[in-house]
Amino acid sequence: MSMRNFVALFAATALLVACEDGPDPVFDPEETDPEVHNGFGNDDDDFIQEGDRPIEIAACVPEELGEARFCCEQDHEKVVQWLVQQPIIPDLSLGGVPLWSPGGPPTHADSLQGVPTIPLETSVKFCDPTVYSNALTWGPTNEIIAFISQETKLIELIIATDQYLGTMEGTFKRTSDGDAIPLVVVLRERLKIGDKSFDQFAAQEDQAMAGNSWLNHENITDFYRFLRQNYFGGAPDDIPEDFNCVASGDCNAIYTSQASGPQVTLVTFPKEGFLVQFEPDGTMSAVGIEPVVVAPFVRTLDDGTMQGPLITLGSGRDAEAVVRPTVDADGERCDIDLSAGMTWGDLRTGCLENDDRVLGRFSYDVWGQRDAVSVDFNGLSLSFLRKTSERGLFRDGERPNDADVLFDITVTRQLNATVTEFNPQQLANAFKARLEQRLREAVNVDARGGGEGEGEGEGEGEGEGEGEGEGEGEGEGEGEGEGEGEG
Repeated sequence: MSMRNFVALFAATALLVACEDGPDPVFDPEETDPEVHNGFGNDDDDFIQEGDRPIEIAACVPEELGEARFCCEQDHEKVVQWLVQQPIIPDLSLGGVPLWSPGGPPTHADSLQGVPTIPLETSVKFCDPTVYSNALTWGPTNEIIAFISQETKLIELIIATDQYLGTMEGTFKRTSDGDAIPLVVVLRERLKIGDKSFDQFAAQEDQAMAGNSWLNHENITDFYRFLRQNYFGGAPDDIPEDFNCVASGDCNAIYTSQASGPQVTLVTFPKEGFLVQFEPDGTMSAVGIEPVVVAPFVRTLDDGTMQGPLITLGSGRDAEAVVRPTVDADGERCDIDLSAGMTWGDLRTGCLENDDRVLGRFSYDVWGQRDAVSVDFNGLSLSFLRKTSERGLFRDGERPNDADVLFDITVTRQLNATVTEFNPQQLANAFKARLEQRLREAVNVDARGGGEGEGEGEGEGEGEGEGEGEGEGEGEGEGEGEGEGEG
């Protein structure tokens, strides 16, 4: 054996001996009963505490809730369970949450938070909603969402999402002597009108042939009849049998994608403040209501169509028509003119129904500088400017003073009216002329077309001879004289 191999063998032997060094290990198996070892004895040995021990729930002490809470958890849950089962009532309430305050304006967000009264049907406060900058919500999955204005804190829209349990049910007639047709709205289910349950998606160009589609214009018009007759005092004969509310602009079928395939769609009724969201399979996933501030103005025209809020923009292609909409109140038309210094008093007495019930339905949105307020209702917003040095700043929600002057008109797609298309060149020319006139007036110079003047002077001109007169002539010459001219 070579010396190298011997050294390696010796090292391996030493290592083996070192591993065996130490006390002998003990490997005795567990011989006790596993049941006993794990704490499970015989049935006779089971321990049961004597007496009843009910689950203890701490008593609700409102004084101990702190400033951040109005209700105990169990009371809040009872309120939510009641809210999500309430009926859907356009222009009134959804989930029991009222759209309107007792005085007329939309409900203020702060008035909804607080200790509810019992029974809940009489309450206008509903414990502790989750508060966001633009909404209040109730329910574990936000079954009820009340959107609010960030400026005024007034309710603008209430949405019920797909876990909401409340319904909207009723009947309508297509003619006064026709049969009563039931209509049922239940979230997570399909719309039911009569014996039909609508489950067919239809693209815009195909809706007329899709009789079993919620997007078919005849079916949407039936929904419109239902709303008018059940919630807005309409009669069956108010709407002709061949009426199409989508074509008239009283209803909208909105597609959320440019694609023609199945997609989420919305059916809206602007004058009734009502909307429904449909999933591609036809199930309803959301319902919304908003304050209707045009209801007092809605009426039936001779051709059977519904017009409201009786406001139309002037026809024609001239720039004046764009800034001069007209209001029709009780058959009498009046102009709303931005250039005439029209005041709130002029509009209130000449164009609107001058009573608190009507005026209370408007939303009064005070501007941040508190020198102006926008009077908003569906489709139209009129803004009035105040001379604060004379009448002071606006308070939140304050109505215009009769002397406050109209300076802005805003129109949205909800306005059921013909809107003149804006022509940039015509608008620019009109404003250019007005700007020039305003500048001339500011420096005390007669405005263009503002009258006659006299003057004397020397100079070169066309004409022969000396004297007074008006007119032009041909020729060459120099002279001096007096003359009149228009300037």
